[in-house]
Amino acid sequence: MYYIDKTPLQFKRHLEDAYDFILNRKTKEKFIFIYAWNELGEGGWLVPTKGDPSGEYLRQVKNVVKEYRK
Repeated sequence: MYYIDKTPLQFKRHLEDAYDFILNRKTKEKFIFIYAWNELGEGGWLVPTKGDPSGEYLRQVKNVVKEYRK
C-alpha cells in the first residue's frame, strides 16, 4: 500500500488492519513485512526526518507491536 499525505494515525490503523488480517488466517507463518523504512529518496520512510522529527511513525510501529503481543 502506498500513502500520499499520510498521518501517523492512518499508518497505525493500517498496521492494525494488517495484524488483524494475518491473525485471522489459518497459516502457520504470521508476519508483517514493512518495506523501506529508510528509502528517503523514494518516499518510503519511517525513520525520523525533518518532516517527522519525533519519529512518530516508528513509535506507531512500536505501539502496535506491543498491543498485539498481549
